[in-house]
Amino acid sequence: MKNAFDSRKAAEFRKLSEQYIELDSIKKQQFRAAVRQASMDWKAFPIVEGGDHRQFLLSYAQERLWFLWNLLP
Repeated sequence: MKNAFDSRKAAEFRKLSEQYIELDSIKKQQFRAAVRQASMDWKAFPIVEGGDHRQFLLSYAQERLWFLWNLLP
């Protein structure tokens, strides 16, 4: 039963993360304040793909990490 609860909670956090990226800056501040007030852990929220699909250059450190991760899959 715990796994069902965990997967439901993970889906809820994912949905909140997806909604968060669509908010304007003022609403994001209000959302972060509500999360702090509810004593929720930011680490529980997954990183989701944003709506902006432009390509950006990686920093040298990011390129190095990408190379190393692909070197030893």
